[in-house]
Amino acid sequence: MVDEYQDINQAQCDLIQLLTEGQTKGLFAVGDDDQSIYSFRGGSPKYIRNFENDYGKKAKIGRLYKSWRCPEHILKGARAMVKEHYPESASKPKPTFSKKIKINNKIQIWDVPSDNKEAEIIARIAKKHIATDSVTVIIPNLNYLPPIKKALKHAGLDYKYKFNINEEGLIRFSVLSNWAEDPNDNLIMRYFLDLTINNHDKLTKKIDTPTKKITEKRETASELIASLWGDVNKKQSLYDVICNEGEESEEDSYLAHLKDSLDDIHKLLKEKGSSRHQHHEFLGKTGLLLAPGKNPKGIISEIKEWMNELIESNRGSSLAPVKIYNMPSSKGLQGKIICVVGASEGILPHPNDDIEEKSRLFYVAMTRAKKELHLFSARRRLGSVTYKKDSYQIKKSPYIKSIPKQHIEEKYIRA
Repeated sequence: MVDEYQDINQAQCDLIQLLTEGQTKGLFAVGDDDQSIYSFRGGSPKYIRNFENDYGKKAKIGRLYKSWRCPEHILKGARAMVKEHYPESASKPKPTFSKKIKINNKIQIWDVPSDNKEAEIIARIAKKHIATDSVTVIIPNLNYLPPIKKALKHAGLDYKYKFNINEEGLIRFSVLSNWAEDPNDNLIMRYFLDLTINNHDKLTKKIDTPTKKITEKRETASELIASLWGDVNKKQSLYDVICNEGEESEEDSYLAHLKDSLDDIHKLLKEKGSSRHQHHEFLGKTGLLLAPGKNPKGIISEIKEWMNELIESNRGSSLAPVKIYNMPSSKGLQGKIICVVGASEGILPHPNDDIEEKSRLFYVAMTRAKKELHLFSARRRLGSVTYKKDSYQIKKSPYIKSIPKQHIEEKYIRA
């Protein structure tokens, strides 16, 4: 069974076909091409649209028609929007709606004067509903968070925000800690090595390549590590293989230096882990391997931000927190009250965006709502947030304009 089939890329498509060769009757795939949002890793909705061609006429296509989550106005409005901007969308049956869906509120379109007013209205909506319904705010990126945090705190509401895990900063130490617990865990070791190859340039430059380009050296280093997998077995872990290869390599080779670096970290953690005066040596060596923050000021700033969020976002209120997500990480969630921020021209979509994919991302955000959907467009934002020359007199997103009038209720706030 393959879930989220709309997100596969060419390599995954090839793998699925290899696994099912001669056994296609055993393949069951589920997906929705309107929710394909992973082009950055090669994903494309064409694979799910071509499913029947890939697996022949015997492939049976079943189309789900009943909505168990979204009310009629929200689903039909979202479908009309994505169809206009993603015309290749696979045909969908006319939807029916579960009898459990009792409320059919129209989509609320908020045209507000500023990001501060937007945040104030979001806090007001949250205050009204949080005692009985979950409230979720979906934002384009972290830049949109500060006024919302401020407004929620002013209203006495807790919040929690979740974003796609970024490989920068302190999160890398979780990889290190997992490896320290079990150096023979081959998958964790491989991830640890990926971080090292892409961040410890002084070490990666030891790789011999025709040119001095760091990108070429990183690719060659990755290929070298991949080639060692052939020696991994029940008796030898990837760590063991690297240690053996490094021992046998020339003294100044990449593998010899990699082995020494890993050995040093391992010894600092296991043999001298209880000694305080080893802190500087440990941080120096792991810092080179993992590059946690571009500079000392950056890592201090990140620690401060994490601590602020830990303290400020959970102050012990008896009410559930308002949940905040960025758009890509909203996929898979659902909530009673959904507020989507940044539905403005030049922001969603940005001029450099793939208009079709961004419409699918907006569709994903819209269809998280089980009860109420609020879409916000602020006429003025900080230029440091929008990266636009003119961050005033901002108009509503063309995606909003694509939602049929019968499914929306517009609210223009003057000041």
